[in-house]
Amino acid sequence: MLWYTEIREIHLTFAIASVLLFALRGLGRMAGAQWPMDDRLRALSVGVDVVLTIVGISLWGLLGLNPFVHTWLLAKFVLLTCYVVLGYAAFRQDRDIGALAFLGALLCVGLLVGVARSKDPFLGML
Repeated sequence: MLWYTEIREIHLTFAIASVLLFALRGLGRMAGAQWPMDDRLRALSVGVDVVLTIVGISLWGLLGLNPFVHTWLLAKFVLLTCYVVLGYAAFRQDRDIGALAFLGALLCVGLLVGVARSKDPFLGML
């Protein structure tokens, strides 16, 4: 497949950047720092996530996968949705609830990575 390897590498690079940026900002937020909410850092985070989404959709289209046939992909979509909702809550709630949401979001990322690596929604969660 033309460009598959390159697009996949870009996807992995931006996924790692997105999670690292989220984790650093989340740890800073849980420590009570103000810098995680800086508009420039938030814009960088959104930019990385937009590129990640575009590249992910490109891979999905290139491979022609159906999430209702390839259940590992459906599991990734569900976990990604949970990650986004919990990640949003981590930065919008008070510190105690935010900390729980932050940990939940990181758990979702770990499960998402397991599913992505194994291509099996059940094996990836073990």
